[in-house]
Amino acid sequence: MTRKTLLVVLAAALVAAAPAAAASEAAKPAYREEDDRLVITNDLVTFAFEHKRPVVRASPAANESTGWTFAAKRLVEFFDEDGDGVVDPGETRAVLNLSRNAPWTLEHRLDESVVELSMTYVGRLAIESPAGEVPLDLPAAAPTGNVTLRFALAASPAEVAFANGTLKVPASAARMSVLVNAWTFIDARDKLAFVADVAHGLDRIEGGVYESAAVLANDATVGELAWSREAVASTGRENATVPVRADLAAAGNATRVVWSYDAPGAARLEHASMLAVAVADTDAPAGGAPDLLGGLKTPVASAPATAAAVVATAGLATLARRR
Repeated sequence: MTRKTLLVVLAAALVAAAPAAAASEAAKPAYREEDDRLVITNDLVTFAFEHKRPVVRASPAANESTGWTFAAKRLVEFFDEDGDGVVDPGETRAVLNLSRNAPWTLEHRLDESVVELSMTYVGRLAIESPAGEVPLDLPAAAPTGNVTLRFALAASPAEVAFANGTLKVPASAARMSVLVNAWTFIDARDKLAFVADVAHGLDRIEGGVYESAAVLANDATVGELAWSREAVASTGRENATVPVRADLAAAGNATRVVWSYDAPGAARLEHASMLAVAVADTDAPAGGAPDLLGGLKTPVASAPATAAAVVATAGLATLARRR
């Protein structure tokens, strides 16, 4: 190859790379604080946290008037009396109300590739006892709960390790982790469940080790909610993967989502999920449903539970070091 030919090839390569570089720069994630909300965004999507609490409006960056809303409601301690792995009427022992108008501790991290927002709430548990039962013997100290909801939005698609494998996360989706940092159990046999509302209909999608549900508004798919079927729990020094049972039910004009964790007495726990937005370049052709998180159906790479637990518990390990 002559020098002249080489220069022509290099020039062509630079011209081809220029749009990609511009796109990469445009996709740089951002964080901003407004009067009564926090915003994380990239060039595709915007996630706005109303009242600086975990009430999230997920929408295309080009049109924030569309989209869908995810609202954390409460964390529940329950005694699984019938062993079905979910919270049934009469099984609730205590509740940490996540929808109270109380301040959350906020932290954010921003670099060229990702913006991350952590929201932590510490509060006293509201004790519930089914009618007719003898009052519970409560701990000497007032029982409390400590939970962090962590949201991460990347500039470009990324492969992320979850409890039971690795999957591709599009740039139009935010990763969400529910992290229970500490919990004063009423009874060591009790389990925890996370409750949230989606202000739209949900159409459950059959999956493999990950589950998801299309978010519907006026019969159109505006997004997708996805979650791992496993969480990472700790009752002491050991971490283990545990099953997650998901239940969806109508709750007025919203859909109630309950993730129940099969981890009795686990005062520290981490569960991964994703909130995706339907944007123009992920819409399916006319007559088809958008495949927003198709990578969830089959993980990119599965890993043995013990090894995956080590990867997925990075957040738990960080929390342990801070304590």
